[in-house]
Amino acid sequence: MKILSRYIIESFLKIFMLCMCAIIVLYLIIEFVENLDYFVENKTSLRYALEYFVLKLPMIIFQTSPVTILLSTLLTLGGLSKSNEITAMKASGVSIYNITNPLLALTFFISIFILLGNETIVPYATQKFYHVKYVIIEKKPQKIFFKQDRVWFKGGNDTIFNIQLLDAKNNQFKGISVYKFDPDFNLTERIDAKEMQYEKDEWQLIKGMSKKFLKDGAMDIETFEKEPVALDKRPEEFKEAVKKSEEMSFVELRNYITKLKEEGFNVTRYIVELYSKTAIPFVNFIMCLIAIPFALRSSRSSGIVMGVGISMIIGFSYWIVLSFGISLGKGGVLPPILAAWLANIIFSAAGAVMLISTRQ
Repeated sequence: MKILSRYIIESFLKIFMLCMCAIIVLYLIIEFVENLDYFVENKTSLRYALEYFVLKLPMIIFQTSPVTILLSTLLTLGGLSKSNEITAMKASGVSIYNITNPLLALTFFISIFILLGNETIVPYATQKFYHVKYVIIEKKPQKIFFKQDRVWFKGGNDTIFNIQLLDAKNNQFKGISVYKFDPDFNLTERIDAKEMQYEKDEWQLIKGMSKKFLKDGAMDIETFEKEPVALDKRPEEFKEAVKKSEEMSFVELRNYITKLKEEGFNVTRYIVELYSKTAIPFVNFIMCLIAIPFALRSSRSSGIVMGVGISMIIGFSYWIVLSFGISLGKGGVLPPILAAWLANIIFSAAGAVMLISTRQ
């Protein structure tokens, strides 16, 4: 690595770490103030309060990294420009291309790291975070066990439910099996149904078969179109138990979509979220690409205030376009992959055009 490239990267990383620490501290302070009543109300111990914030750190870091990179790029190049170092580099025959390429390369590798982190660190930490939040702090019983596309839970004292496929967002439950036991935990009845619906504060099993196991070893089989089943849960409770898309890795979400598609579910919104997992990490690289022309064109007197202002405007604009594209994708107006990548395409094109014009 050239001395100049190393110097630029080191300058960027110093500012990046300072900005990241400042943003995380500010985020945690706001989060703590907003949740203080929540912790007091639930009588949360110091240990679990700290665990609550520690488990949320990966989410905070990965969510705020684009703004941090945007601000760091503006401040790094702004500082070099203010101290006439950029002018000296140009006078020595160093092109804008050679000055900015180290930052683009670094932020591209950061994007790759974020992409990998979203597949490993974030899903694990997020899942643990929700466990601490709902089960430990709010003391909600974890009666539901969820693994990818299957749900097991205890319905009553002697009843166990298994749901093969669950779409909690749309209150759709398919592939239901109900196991009933006697006090000695001997299986007395098994009910299999195509689906389960929540109607008028009551659960109904749809199109199924009941198998009763008699003491003499015989089996009584009955079929039904609709039959009520005793279950003291509301649809909202399943939404808390089922993994959210941010708790799943790309592979898990893709497998979940495949199962939903096989059962005839509308999977458009999930496909958009799947492609978003590949698009959002590269916002880090795009923010650097966008920031470079602004930093090089800004006056030498511009400083932190100007950098923060520009960062907020660009960041806010990006998330508006991203949200708009994702909404169009989930509504079926745009193809899912285009909806997820729309903001990246627009802002990377704008950044490239501005950077080329700056270099010229």
